[in-house]
Amino acid sequence: MSTREYILNQVEMMRKECKKLHITPEEWVIRYAEKYHDEHVSEVALS
Repeated sequence: MSTREYILNQVEMMRKECKKLHITPEEWVIRYAEKYHDEHVSEVALS
């Protein structure tokens, strides 16, 4: 899969999730940034 295809697939997944959760793309980005941050912090704490 090319980088372009990967990005298009991710954008489509985000659109579907936004519609399902009734949130804006901006809210989706914030939500996942917070989730990634929390996961990363817990991984660093465990190592």
